[in-house]
Amino acid sequence: MKLSSLLENLTVGNVAHHLLTAEVTGLSHHSKKIMPGELFIDFKGDLSFCSEAIQNGAIAAVTSCRTRLGEGLIYLENFQQNIVTVINRFFDFPLENLKVIGVTGTSGKTTTSYLIRHLLDSVGFSCGLISTVEVDTKSSVYDATLTTPDLLSCYRYFHEMVQNSCQYCVMEVSSHGLDQGRVDGIDFSGAVFTNLTHEHLDYHKTMDVYKLSKQKLFTSLSDQSFAIVNADDMSSSFMTDNTKAKIYRYSTKTRSDFFASNIGLSGDGSSFVINSGSNSCFFKTSLTGAFNISNSLAAIATGHLLGVSFEMLSNAFKSFKNTPGRLEKVLNNRDVDVFVDFAHKPDALENVLKTLKGFTKKKMITVIGCGGDRDKEKRPIMAQIAEKYSDILILTSDNPRGEDPRAIVHDMLSGVKRNANVFCVLSRKGAIQKALELSEKKDTVLIAGKGHETYQIIKGEKIPFDDRLVAQKILQEIL
Repeated sequence: MKLSSLLENLTVGNVAHHLLTAEVTGLSHHSKKIMPGELFIDFKGDLSFCSEAIQNGAIAAVTSCRTRLGEGLIYLENFQQNIVTVINRFFDFPLENLKVIGVTGTSGKTTTSYLIRHLLDSVGFSCGLISTVEVDTKSSVYDATLTTPDLLSCYRYFHEMVQNSCQYCVMEVSSHGLDQGRVDGIDFSGAVFTNLTHEHLDYHKTMDVYKLSKQKLFTSLSDQSFAIVNADDMSSSFMTDNTKAKIYRYSTKTRSDFFASNIGLSGDGSSFVINSGSNSCFFKTSLTGAFNISNSLAAIATGHLLGVSFEMLSNAFKSFKNTPGRLEKVLNNRDVDVFVDFAHKPDALENVLKTLKGFTKKKMITVIGCGGDRDKEKRPIMAQIAEKYSDILILTSDNPRGEDPRAIVHDMLSGVKRNANVFCVLSRKGAIQKALELSEKKDTVLIAGKGHETYQIIKGEKIPFDDRLVAQKILQEIL
């Protein structure tokens, strides 16, 4: 596509004629990785990146900085709004043929997104996925680097999904993504709110700012969209203030547009009846825990509002296995229940431990760490919650990043009252080994904090590390 077509009817600075007639082969926001023939998009408003991109072969650089300096620099007025038009033109307006459902909240985003993708695929639609774990465009599966990718990557994925005949995309929408404009201009057909609890205060500073970031998803919705919110969460009304979308509520506690009754929980799964108006339907799932009933309701409500009957959704539910790194079981021959879970937030950890404690026959052993260079306030809270439900507690680090693991564990230890047997093991592998060596028949072991992640970040370096594989190997060695 010619540069002139991408910039047509947009207010730009003086652009040399030979640039306007140049063929743009791609878009990029990586000044170091840009390929010859690509157009550089300066999201950060930093001319040094523009110059570097042009030196590395970019046809031109589009920026919000008013400048006449240098060949190939193009000033774009109303940058944030108009760059969406440029991206849409290059990718042939993918959202004209793809409905996007956004899922936001502190916890439950990944499981809810996976459920929606599974339900829509199972009933004959094709649904792409953008999640914390992976991006699935139906032709390719990419490892996720951010919960919500940058705007350019989102449109690249949307385009690929349309090329692969997807009708829907479900995507996790993080508070960081909303705050940094990574989903600006995306026309969401619907949005889901799961819950809001203490998290990301190292970035947002206050809960009010965090909450306002989440609300942006709902204030962006059109009157043709739907908003599905968790009535059991006190922030749900705030989320839908000033939204134009049609609002639906779900609940496991009170009568709502979609509410669960006859809830049955066991170590092997859950069952419930969903009620909506005069309709009701029985559901059974391999997912366990009351919090997963809530996630299930959100997914079922989404499917139903997209035109799928409860009966079809109930049948599709039976084949859903699990979400990677969410209460994922590590199989072994020692008769010990070993689970790996992503829980790295206070409410998520409490939900998981409360669920497992209810099914534990003997001792509950928990391995928990916190991330380095992140919210320090939650460290003692996490340890306190873990101790409340554990017979044996092992404190360690998560991704230490640039911080000394000793400092992380010391902060966590300040929340412990010594009501459980507590061990501090700085090495995460050592902590997992300690937990498994202390376990006996009928015990339950939870390894929390990293879930699906396949690395540890230590002093700026990503080191291969997967809680599931590490636990599996140690269990084999113990045998």
